[in-house]
Amino acid sequence: MEKRSSRIKRSITRKRIVWIGAAAVLLLSASLAYAGFNSGGEPSTPPSADAEKSVTDVKEEPTVEELAKATDEELVDHIHYYNEISLSKEEIQRSHPIAAKIVNQKAKQQNVKPDLDNPRYRELAMEAGLDLEGKTPEEQRELADFAKKADQYENKELNKRIKELERKAKKEGLTEQERAELISLLPIKNPGPKLKPEPKKEAEKKPSTPTEEPAKNPGKEEQNDKQQDGDGQPNPKEGDKQDGKPKDGVKDDPRDGKDAEPGENKQKGTGKDEPRDDGQRDDSSDGDQDGNEQDSNEDGQSGNEDGQDEDSEQPEPNQPPLKTEANGYNRAKAVEYAYKWWNKRNNEEYGFYSRERGGCYDCWYDCTNFVSQVIKNGGIKERVGNYNLYDYWFYNDDRPALTWSLAHSFYLHMKNVRHAQNATWPSELQVGDIISVDFEGDGQINHSVVITKIQNGQIFATYHSSDNKDKNITDWLLYYDVFAWKMETVKNNY
Repeated sequence: MEKRSSRIKRSITRKRIVWIGAAAVLLLSASLAYAGFNSGGEPSTPPSADAEKSVTDVKEEPTVEELAKATDEELVDHIHYYNEISLSKEEIQRSHPIAAKIVNQKAKQQNVKPDLDNPRYRELAMEAGLDLEGKTPEEQRELADFAKKADQYENKELNKRIKELERKAKKEGLTEQERAELISLLPIKNPGPKLKPEPKKEAEKKPSTPTEEPAKNPGKEEQNDKQQDGDGQPNPKEGDKQDGKPKDGVKDDPRDGKDAEPGENKQKGTGKDEPRDDGQRDDSSDGDQDGNEQDSNEDGQSGNEDGQDEDSEQPEPNQPPLKTEANGYNRAKAVEYAYKWWNKRNNEEYGFYSRERGGCYDCWYDCTNFVSQVIKNGGIKERVGNYNLYDYWFYNDDRPALTWSLAHSFYLHMKNVRHAQNATWPSELQVGDIISVDFEGDGQINHSVVITKIQNGQIFATYHSSDNKDKNITDWLLYYDVFAWKMETVKNNY
């Protein structure tokens, strides 16, 4: 144990030297982000993520596990912040007239004050940023950018909490829970491979629409998948970022269970394919997958609520059923649960969030809580322990793990504990896989959904927040950082 501790300390020390050297280079370059120091020697405002990027992207940045073992002093050395927007709330709305009009109409319908200082209005802005299906390219671009600006506008609140913990670490030290909170709050600087749009020959990517016709020649898409690689992929997000998350709507705040849930609050192959015996997917297929074969429509669920079509497309007769993976993940059961509860809350089994809010039915943002229920029903085993450490993932009525309900913490758990692998192309995806979304690419994961249909290269998801069943989310890949978890790779031997 002592030898292991010694190795960890040497590793942290080496990485600390790299960190300090990189910071010195940054200071010598006269970065404006560090110019605002007060007489006490502390920054008057947290440095922007853009200014921090060259530092935190150092290859030898410590892992989350190493940070958890570090002293408070070593932990402070690795603190970095989220981007804070310089525009005023009025300027943000004026520069996005189309998006502001759409969001303001929703705000009026829900009796929400149309003010970016209002957390609920910011949530509506970010909800609208997810509702890109059927919009024109201009509407998509503006809605996506408006959502990013709303996300960035509230970063100051998250940075404020990080700063509070930093000061306490310097003056008196952090408790175990505060250390866990700080580590969970920090941006993820190397999140992993992003899901990219499949390479196409077309010059422009057309927005998806609810009535979009299937591709006339699916074979061409299959050939394109094999001919091109990601290096030539255009970057439609260029220009979307400012100084450099909804989340179901707002950022993760893992300070307590009560505040954690809202908005992740402050936080198949074609019909001819056969399942592989080794449990691995066949990435060569561009065919259709549909979980609707599992939709039992139990408990009188109405499939046409909120504009959803109860008679969704059924799978081809010769399509293989959704399989159970070698790790025990049953995709059919996961999707069946998602369809059963897509527009309802299972407060009888998972009632913590309702009780914490006085018994309301659905007054919180529920995306990751819903996804956790889905994959648990699909056979992913809970890992029980400290509720505020990302090492654990579980639900109980006293206090569920933050990883159960917060998109950011869920991502940390999947990446660092479950060692799940990310898909790079939509052709690698299967129904039942999970997607995590980072709105502005700042390292804060904002949203979680489950894939319930794949058709003609288009990705359809079912999720909570604004409740949606088989929503086409393919256009998210054009505007946000999207991470897809291959669920057959999830560690599940607990």
